[in-house]
Amino acid sequence: MKTNILLLVSSLGFIFNSLSCTSQGTIVSNNSEKSRNIASSSYYEELFTETAESCAAANYVNCSKRKNARELTTAEIEDIATSKNLNTGSGFKSAELIIDNDVAFDKKLQAIQNAKKEIRMVYFIYANDDSSALITKALIEKAQAGIKVKLLVDFITNFSNFDLFAMMAKEGRGNIDIRFYNFPSARILRDAVFTTMSCPDDPNPGSKNCYKSKESRMSDKADSNFFSQLFLAGLYGKSGTALKVSLGLGGQISKDDFKKKEGEDDINIEKLKEFFELLFQAQVKNNFLAKVKLQFAMIAYGKDLNPLVNQLTGRLPIINDSKPLFSTNASHGEEWDHLTDYVHHKLIIVDGSEFQLGGRNIEDSYHMKERVSGRGKYIFQDTDFHAVTATGAVKSIENSFDRMFNFGDMVASLDKVNKYIPYKYITNSEALNQAALGCSDKIKKGLYTKENADQCVIKDIELAQGFLSDENRIISAKKQLLLSVDNYNQKYLQVHKKNYKDNWRRQTYTEGVSDSLNESDLKNAEFYYFENTPYDVKSKSLSRRVGAKFKRDEKYNKNIHELWYKELENSCRVSQNENREVQVVFHNAYLMMPSGLMYTMAKMMNGTFGDCSKVKVTFLTNSFETTDLNIINIFARYQMVQLFKYYQGLLDYQKVIQNNPRLAGPFKSWFPKLEYYEYKASAMGSGISLHTKLAVFGNDIFVGSANLDIRSYYMDTNNGVLIRNAIDLKNQYLSYINEMLKDTSRTQNMTAEFSSYTEKKADEENNQILNTMLARWDKKNRINEAKKKALVEIMDKLGSHIAFTTFKLLTYKSGDDYVDMFNESDKYDEQTRGTIRRISNEFNNLFKVL
Repeated sequence: MKTNILLLVSSLGFIFNSLSCTSQGTIVSNNSEKSRNIASSSYYEELFTETAESCAAANYVNCSKRKNARELTTAEIEDIATSKNLNTGSGFKSAELIIDNDVAFDKKLQAIQNAKKEIRMVYFIYANDDSSALITKALIEKAQAGIKVKLLVDFITNFSNFDLFAMMAKEGRGNIDIRFYNFPSARILRDAVFTTMSCPDDPNPGSKNCYKSKESRMSDKADSNFFSQLFLAGLYGKSGTALKVSLGLGGQISKDDFKKKEGEDDINIEKLKEFFELLFQAQVKNNFLAKVKLQFAMIAYGKDLNPLVNQLTGRLPIINDSKPLFSTNASHGEEWDHLTDYVHHKLIIVDGSEFQLGGRNIEDSYHMKERVSGRGKYIFQDTDFHAVTATGAVKSIENSFDRMFNFGDMVASLDKVNKYIPYKYITNSEALNQAALGCSDKIKKGLYTKENADQCVIKDIELAQGFLSDENRIISAKKQLLLSVDNYNQKYLQVHKKNYKDNWRRQTYTEGVSDSLNESDLKNAEFYYFENTPYDVKSKSLSRRVGAKFKRDEKYNKNIHELWYKELENSCRVSQNENREVQVVFHNAYLMMPSGLMYTMAKMMNGTFGDCSKVKVTFLTNSFETTDLNIINIFARYQMVQLFKYYQGLLDYQKVIQNNPRLAGPFKSWFPKLEYYEYKASAMGSGISLHTKLAVFGNDIFVGSANLDIRSYYMDTNNGVLIRNAIDLKNQYLSYINEMLKDTSRTQNMTAEFSSYTEKKADEENNQILNTMLARWDKKNRINEAKKKALVEIMDKLGSHIAFTTFKLLTYKSGDDYVDMFNESDKYDEQTRGTIRRISNEFNNLFKVL
């Protein structure tokens, strides 16, 4: 199916549709529906009589035999892991979890400085700030000494630091190879060309005429020109100037195109300007409030804005779901939907014998206890894993890095980026603006035509006052590097050494508790490397797959999530086999579980895994006050309320059924204990936020870069290490967590609050949250009370959809049989499986809004 779509507002339609009430029941938009989300007493009665130990002796007809949980075997782990057990032969010489920012920084810097042969690094963020400058300087020095350096960074996140990377490559004398992940596809490059072409001269051109004219002028080899380069540079470099020039001079779009025509109402210019600002804030700045306001704008001002939308429609390419170009499996629409897929890996490997991974990026926020330059807002509390191994022990990790580094479908070199999306137009935005204004005048005077306007701008931009050449910008980047190094050494390093004495760079979990693996753990522990990638990590021929489909996590290479599902089930199994308490802890910065993880929790609670009563699942995450990503906490509440109201229903009905005379013998519950905690801002300190991504499953620990939210599942690559049977380390970490949970000055137990949550409270909180966001964003007080009410209603609709889907995932069943969504048996009809998959996939698709 073909649809016209605005490139700059590609998610507007999705947001509008997702937040609107639909006949298919996708969205729950009224309060009465939300009230029905909580399971009824009849549901609990049926559930309890099906799963109670003495069910067979009771006078109930719906009793069904439950299977016990499955054990997670080494073979199953190796089937979904990137590596086999890394701790074989002479194996690991040392290993540790690192929570101190300075220690994490030191380990990376020392590893680079000690490199003898090669360095591999992949990071979501590689910043141009103080601590990062020391790492950059060390990489350059090693490259100049002949050490090979491979650095992979996320493109959309790090494009603004292009001059830094160009300087590194030049100073590295050919030994630093820098590449960017998720460079735009060949089809998106062509779309940019199409978008920036002009329409034919016609006093009143129709959208079809404009489109057909552009299509006839497109060459099969037309993948780049000056204005398409400018357009993409503006899109990725967040430059309104570059976008304006590319669409104005290139696409010849002017405000005259949107003036009143016969039969149309006047367009309010102020509303139009506000609408364009919303588009820019929503799509380029990724401002959530702006995205919400876009829907409001289309509802309130649709009569005024429709002429604008209609005018733009014919100027843009048709995005369809046809077969992809080249080797990628992504359709045209999917390529745009996944334009901001990130490489979220955090990894450094040196000489095949030392590596470090976890949640930390290359940035001051993760490598310092406090900032000295004033750049950035947060300091993050995080966790890394660092290990020194025998040479060659981590070859499988190196091989996996190289596969991603060479993945041509999504990865581009510095030269390729400079060819298609030159950064010089972003860093010289004022010169670009001067050149564009001058060329507009020259076109009016007949000195240039609109067909060769690009030649005018290319010539005039380098003549404009203040224009900086590539060479001069590299010189400037080197000077800034040295200033940042000096700033770190003089304003941070020396000051902290003086204030904190000898131990300021060492902070363990709690006093007297080690974070390093002792000799016993090093000998007995197993280590497996895991990844989420858009391709099969074990395939020799890589091909991109976007997103994921429910019940197909392994096929879509969501191997970390597949591991978490299996670990939760295994926790029940271990508690059954060994008749002991098993603690599961999700210590994670961002908590909004994808559908597969929520349903796995449901299977622990509805008896599918048998007796899980000795398992305790603890969530520890940021509060609204400590997080740097408010949107997760805003909508995660709706999910957590459903989970904990469901859990409270189990507890309440347990009290009823325990005294039921029809049960022969004492009643025994099967469901795990759940608890939810958040960090307190008063204890964290101003600007301190949790960034850890660690989970404990009994005797297993997983630490890496994967958040517990939908985006980390659906869009981002992630990596981490599974540590099995490091018993002492596990005990030390649980001691650290449990002491923190007991300390009411540091954490708050929200279990009871979520269990007794009301719709009134949700509405009150939405009003409070919106007021907080408006105080920060709406400085001119443009949002009146009526608009506030409309925005809160939109937030409530989306929250209601999340609540409704979570409820379905927790309680879905068909007839007398509970649906196992991972069961391929023919006993579950296709309609049943299709329904649960549909609502699960729709829930995961919320990444387009969030």
